[in-house]
Amino acid sequence: MYVPAYVYVGLAHACAYLKYPAFICLMTFVSICSYYTATLLIACQTSTQSTYSEVAQDIMGKKFALYIVRPFQFLLFFCLLPVFIVLGAEGMQEIDGLRVGNNLLPQKMWSIVVSK
Repeated sequence: MYVPAYVYVGLAHACAYLKYPAFICLMTFVSICSYYTATLLIACQTSTQSTYSEVAQDIMGKKFALYIVRPFQFLLFFCLLPVFIVLGAEGMQEIDGLRVGNNLLPQKMWSIVVSK
């Protein structure tokens, strides 16, 4: 069975699957968790710390920051994030093509929009 690329755009797919009431509850929960963890990170950070790995080093120790936090940051920023940008741009281009039958913006422009 063929599944169009725009179906896999994360939030749109989750909203269609969960329907609006459950999706609103999910987004509220995610927002509360994000706010809470950001508040904890701000409370943990002092003026001498400027990166996540420095905060983790002060809280959990040098080995945790060196072997867990830094590889995770590398994996996220240099491996996963470009994949998400490309997939999001492809999905947005598919949605753009559905609206009028032809694409108003090329995929390179959608990559810029998704990355911002």
